[in-house]
Amino acid sequence: MNKTLLTLNLDYNTTLGSDGLAALSRGLRVNSTLQNLSLRFCGIDEHGGQYVSNILAFPKTCIASINMEGNQLGGFGLLKLCPGLKSNATIRSICLADNKFKPTDVIALECFGETISKHETLTEVSIVRNIIGNDGGLALSRHLEQNKKITSFKVDTTLSSKIYEVLSRIPVSEKKKGKKKASKKK
Repeated sequence: MNKTLLTLNLDYNTTLGSDGLAALSRGLRVNSTLQNLSLRFCGIDEHGGQYVSNILAFPKTCIASINMEGNQLGGFGLLKLCPGLKSNATIRSICLADNKFKPTDVIALECFGETISKHETLTEVSIVRNIIGNDGGLALSRHLEQNKKITSFKVDTTLSSKIYEVLSRIPVSEKKKGKKKASKKK
């Protein structure tokens, strides 16, 4: 019932895990003020995807950003997260970097690609440090190739150059930073 909390950062609480996230989700799935949720490196496994889905699916949620970097959602957790993401109308940024997605998670990546390609508010996605393989990259690219709403999509560079070019989108502000660093080195 807290009306003033806008950002909740629980990063590096390795004992939180999916059980702690389950308890947290019971409160957050009815919270209408929280805008930023960070759960980096919290020991959340594949069961955590369902709890994040519950939080995102709340019709009055205001969550605009969620960062789950460094957990272990894997393909199963990603698949469980998609329904809540699909019904969410506020999220603009989601970071799922380093979450143990593998080349065998093609079905989950296909579902995720379809979900984010149709999302109305999502503009930033990061799945770097996940070795999704070219089949996983193709599953995503089928849905994202024509999507112009997502302006930042960060993906691991281990993909073939053709698939990487279709998926990777670096925001203009980051491109400018890269050019400034390069010119300073000269």
